[in-house]
Amino acid sequence: MNRSHYAEYNAALEYYLVDDMASFKKKISSHSLSQNEKRLHQARCFFQQKDWESGIESIKQLRIESTFLKAEQQFLLASGYLFSSQFELAAIHNLQAMKFYTECNDRRGLYLCHYNNSVAFSRIGLQEVSFYHLTLADTFASNADEHLTILRQQACYHSKKGDFKAACKLIDEALSGNIQNDRMEHLALKSTSIDIYFRSGRQQDALSLLTELKNSKMNWVQDRVSFEYALLKSLMENTPLTRIPEGIKDSNEYRLKWEIIKALQDGDSITARHRWNKLVSLMPQTFANNFQCLNPSDEKTIFFTCLQSQFICKPDVEENDEVVKAQLKSKKLIILYQMLKAANSPIRKEDLIEKIWETQYCSSYDARFYQLIKRLRPMITQEIINKNNCYILKQATANLKKCA
Repeated sequence: MNRSHYAEYNAALEYYLVDDMASFKKKISSHSLSQNEKRLHQARCFFQQKDWESGIESIKQLRIESTFLKAEQQFLLASGYLFSSQFELAAIHNLQAMKFYTECNDRRGLYLCHYNNSVAFSRIGLQEVSFYHLTLADTFASNADEHLTILRQQACYHSKKGDFKAACKLIDEALSGNIQNDRMEHLALKSTSIDIYFRSGRQQDALSLLTELKNSKMNWVQDRVSFEYALLKSLMENTPLTRIPEGIKDSNEYRLKWEIIKALQDGDSITARHRWNKLVSLMPQTFANNFQCLNPSDEKTIFFTCLQSQFICKPDVEENDEVVKAQLKSKKLIILYQMLKAANSPIRKEDLIEKIWETQYCSSYDARFYQLIKRLRPMITQEIINKNNCYILKQATANLKKCA
């Protein structure tokens, strides 16, 4: 049996896709659906609440005979893994779903699987494989909404390649189109547009869309929207991050990203590195040790741009320590300068004081520390920047001023 034999199941799905959760939940509690059909839809409820693990586990427990429902089972598993950033598993289960959808000649299912695999392989970094699945998805697209979805993903492909002119042209075309029914696609299109506009330098366009989505009732993009809205406002207004947005507290990815930037901003490099290592474990296809991004095009994202703004490039040529000592003379000045010079992110005042005076921090040292900073400033060509009670040199390639 194919999709056409599951009218009640499909009716419930339509409610879900247009975000009519009251009608959706009423439908899946009725006697018109089998237990397996209900369980598959109940997994969607978990996903709607961003409880990926519970949704995945509930699907894995099902024992299904129907080819179509087997396809749906594999597709939903793939979706859960995709939502939770487990991209290799998402690709594997999408391939399994394709096998069953092919057996029951389900074009809609094949379209969704190829499309989702284009997303999964893109996140893994296999852009050509991603584009291959996108091309196949387009052959199964059957309406204007689906073709606009393909247009959106094609824009992503060009953006990953660094061709932002082509990407923006496709996005502008897609945004001017008329999305008929799929509100999720409407949000996904705008979410993608934000990323591409920012990468291409259209920050105000990106902020306008973020502001619009921030007020949307659809919650499945709120973690990303809340995160990027706060970061972009911080970048454009040159203000520090403050309290973590409520919308990202339950997201492993965006909570870690926020904590990394906040820790760097506050001069807590140990916490920043610890959180970064966790992010690498969560997304090894995207990030590497020492705050590195594996795909060069991803260095233009809002997150990575904000991350890089916390760093200062270290000098190509190290200063001769003996020359430094001779010019600065004071041991405390030497320690202060060498710590600032070696750092590529702000250092907390408390950490500097503990190193310079070799004692546990006490506020009674603050006045002496400020006096030390005051003495150092005219002796070097670099500017000492105080960011939120954290200190760093603005330029790391300058030399010590010559003493008369």
